[in-house]
Amino acid sequence: MIAALRGEILYYTEASVVVDTGGVGYEVFVPQSQLNELGSVGDDIFLYTHLQVKEDDMTLFGFTDRE
Repeated sequence: MIAALRGEILYYTEASVVVDTGGVGYEVFVPQSQLNELGSVGDDIFLYTHLQVKEDDMTLFGFTDRE
């Protein structure tokens, strides 16, 4: 289980951020209200995460707080 990520923002998409955590880039889908507040490319961030596993897909969601 991936419970949290700390790393550098590599780039943004419309609904996600890609975070480099020591050489591995994780695409994390973040609520739009929080996505706009994460920082700029190159900034360090910390996100609490939830990994949703389906039969044909794995999606990582990120949040700025545990709640």
